[in-house]
Amino acid sequence: MNGLTLRITGGGSKKHKIINSAINSVEFTPDFQHTFEDDSVFKSFMSSTSAEEQMAKLKNIINDAKNLTDTASIRFFVGVFIQAPAKHPIKCFLTRQITRSKDLHKAFTAQLASEIQVLTSDLPDDYTKYVGVITTLFTCIENFPPGADAVRSEELKVAEYLSGALKCCVETLVGSGDSQSRALSPTEKNEIFNLAHFTLRLLLYVVQKVSPANKADLIAMFKSIRGSIKHLMFEDDVPMDTKSLSGILILTMYVCEIGEDAWIHILESDTPNNLQVYLQSDAGELSLYSAIAIVVPVGSLQSKNVQGKPALIALTERILRIGERSSSDTTFTLGVSRTVLQIAKTVDKVEDRALGLAIMDSLLVHIWSHLEHYMDSVRHLAAQTLTCVVKYGSRLRKEGDDTAINNLFTALSSLDISRKSYYVILTALTEELGPKHLLEKIDGLIALLIDALNIQAVQASATVALTRLSQRCSDDTVSLWVSPVVHYVRTQNVHSQVLRVLDELLVNVVGGDPGVMEFIISHIKQTASSQTQLQGGELKCILMLLSVARKSGYTSQASNNNESEWKGMIQYDVLKRAAIDSLEETRILSLSLIVESPKSTEIFARGDFDFLLYYLKYNINAQSPNFRQLTLSFVKKFMKRLEESYKVLKRQKPTDDQTNNSDYYLHFFEQLRRFCFDSLLQGANYSRKFVALQTLVWGEQLNFDGYSRLWTEDYVEKLLLRLEDSYENNKSYALQILCNCPVDLLETKRYSISLEIEDILRQASCVKPTECVSAAYKLKLLNKKLPHRLLQGNESEIPSASTYALLTILLHKLHQELKTATKCILTAAAHAPMYGLLHCIAHVLKDVDAE
Repeated sequence: MNGLTLRITGGGSKKHKIINSAINSVEFTPDFQHTFEDDSVFKSFMSSTSAEEQMAKLKNIINDAKNLTDTASIRFFVGVFIQAPAKHPIKCFLTRQITRSKDLHKAFTAQLASEIQVLTSDLPDDYTKYVGVITTLFTCIENFPPGADAVRSEELKVAEYLSGALKCCVETLVGSGDSQSRALSPTEKNEIFNLAHFTLRLLLYVVQKVSPANKADLIAMFKSIRGSIKHLMFEDDVPMDTKSLSGILILTMYVCEIGEDAWIHILESDTPNNLQVYLQSDAGELSLYSAIAIVVPVGSLQSKNVQGKPALIALTERILRIGERSSSDTTFTLGVSRTVLQIAKTVDKVEDRALGLAIMDSLLVHIWSHLEHYMDSVRHLAAQTLTCVVKYGSRLRKEGDDTAINNLFTALSSLDISRKSYYVILTALTEELGPKHLLEKIDGLIALLIDALNIQAVQASATVALTRLSQRCSDDTVSLWVSPVVHYVRTQNVHSQVLRVLDELLVNVVGGDPGVMEFIISHIKQTASSQTQLQGGELKCILMLLSVARKSGYTSQASNNNESEWKGMIQYDVLKRAAIDSLEETRILSLSLIVESPKSTEIFARGDFDFLLYYLKYNINAQSPNFRQLTLSFVKKFMKRLEESYKVLKRQKPTDDQTNNSDYYLHFFEQLRRFCFDSLLQGANYSRKFVALQTLVWGEQLNFDGYSRLWTEDYVEKLLLRLEDSYENNKSYALQILCNCPVDLLETKRYSISLEIEDILRQASCVKPTECVSAAYKLKLLNKKLPHRLLQGNESEIPSASTYALLTILLHKLHQELKTATKCILTAAAHAPMYGLLHCIAHVLKDVDAE
């Protein structure tokens, strides 16, 4: 059963355009164009090639017309409305204009009604021929009063047409099962289901809005409509929401035919035969029961009795029984959950307290078993149902009856704290009752929620519950929130993800009670100034509290007269101790504290620079890929803030004791570059080389207002050696940095890595793949920095002459190796493999602009 298909905004094939939101120009039929070919204004509109052009011309037609209600204009507007696709901007604009104009409303309705009469005059045998008319009729009733009036004025004609369309859909489905008929494809079936769904919605509208004068004639059509619906109910492939809509239509027709309270017959034991046929399947039963929950007012469900019990109780019990019988079928589980939610929304309107409590008990049975269902949609529906139940209990509590709330707390106490449902209930209770009542009822609630953050399965649910509780709690914030969090971080091995949750939690708490910051600052200074060396949890706790202070805006107001302290709050020595802590989370926390800022233009202190160099010194060679990537992500943020804050600092006036107060930025930058180059020593591990080269690449991209970077022969030597690195990304980074090197340094000295073209070509012909790749990067360096070595004094007007010369050299060498291969393949395998030269040619061609 295709029961999980949902139609939130409607659906349909592009071919038949049941719903079409594509913004193309509206296309008109030849007959319509012929009708208005003598009117230049209308003809110009129809000949437009874009929706924008049509929109502009339609606005001009409406604004410039002297009489919009003349026959030609009204016929034109109706024709545009009918032929424009649903949701098209032209159609939406036209409906707004007609709805606003009282003069247009009546004339447009009359003309549209006559067009509807023409459109619905024939009953074709092919379902595809119904699609256009059904779409037009549906757009008439969808938030468009003139269109709705037109449909109601032709309601019998429309109902007859819709009945025929529904019958055609059913006959097509039934006929496809015949061995002599062509089987329908899945796409065709979906088209039929979509058409049937829209037809049912239109029929429901007609039945609900039927005038007393036409009621008897409409009732005469019900037999045919019921016959079609019966086939849809028993067709397994029909989506469940279409069956639910069918149930609503069946109930509405029955009430229309028999009387206002006729719905009670569905719940009685002696159900009439014309309804009993639908109750023979679970799908039909659920559809009709769902219809009662949606259509029948709560007052009627309370006042009517079925077999000695209120109808609302009987209805709830039967729906839950369907859920129990079909618990393995996701379609029915979803349908039952939707209906249960619908009933839960009515509970708050129940006046009889005993009845309300009985309904609540029945709903809770369903809620407990579905709060952790494997389907997201079912879980969400169960959570919404729980919210409705809690609201009802809260209402009774305000009226002096705690029975419902006490039942909820009793159920909560019986649940295992390792289940998600426990925290979902806590969240719902917090929203309705507030934190004070929960804290009185559950001892150690906050500590329990904080502990639950370490349980991966319930972490998300516990985080939501904890956040909601903190947002609504304003009493004794320090003892309730800050102290438990601080104690937990100090004494437990807290994962970085949990630490982020607690960090955000404290930021929210500080926002609600600014006095909390005094406690946090006092705790930081007291702990940091203690004689004992901070380790593990205490160090992590201080860093978290410092992060909270920064995010809360306190650090931007703190004085920073002491250069040995960060923001006047903590010694840099403590941060350096954190940078070499055994826990990776603590090290990353210390770096993030220095780097992250609400403003990218916040100026770095000298101590910040010293700390960063210290951090990199001891963490640049970390082996953990995750830790390395986290470090690099913060280094990248640091580089961006370094550039932005330098520009701000440069614009500031120098102080009395400094000629230029931005010099320490440039001094640090050269220190950082020197450190990175020093890290490129022979035998360094991959992590050290990768982080150093990546940092240098980002450094080369920074703009310090014309500042010239320092280059030495040692720097060049180390970068050239990296062109021979085993990892290609290191080769690529080295080349990017060398492209910014002064040419004279490459020209005037011979390095251990040769840049002579003959030596590079020899390396390119090596059988080792890594040697070939190194040769390719060296050739790219020659092409970019030393092109004269390729041109060899030959001047040329060819674009990219050096690239052309390089490709010529490579092709010449390739031809030589090809000749060797033609003579002896064994010799070629050892001395002329050709692979390396082809690889070099491919590398060079990547940089060629084909245009």
